[in-house]
Amino acid sequence: MLATPLLESPRLLMNEEQTEPCTACGSLLEISGAPMFAERTCPVCNEQINVNRCFAHYGLLAILGQGGQGTVYRATDQHLNRQVALKVLRTEQGGDPQFVKLFEHEANITASINPPNVVRVYSFGTVHARV
Repeated sequence: MLATPLLESPRLLMNEEQTEPCTACGSLLEISGAPMFAERTCPVCNEQINVNRCFAHYGLLAILGQGGQGTVYRATDQHLNRQVALKVLRTEQGGDPQFVKLFEHEANITASINPPNVVRVYSFGTVHARV
């Protein structure tokens, strides 16, 4: 996981059960296992809501892009209340210790510089065995 300020596949697996309040009536909807950003209908008021997901303390808002390394999400850092880009590696690459070491090295180098055209790195880590 690499968090940068805003400038595997979208099916991010979550281990814990999740609920989300209906934006219209406040009823809690069970969203465990629902695809990220899918629409659900509230059984109480029939309002359509989008399924949101959290990854650690980041609320995922949208997919910004996908590539060979993984997926980049627009997210909200819920600890610092700011929008960031969050990169999550594909499962097969996150399980390769040599690739993770290179990715961490890249994050450390990028975090050590501050030119205006290079995205800033705020953190690097692993959540639920995902990098």
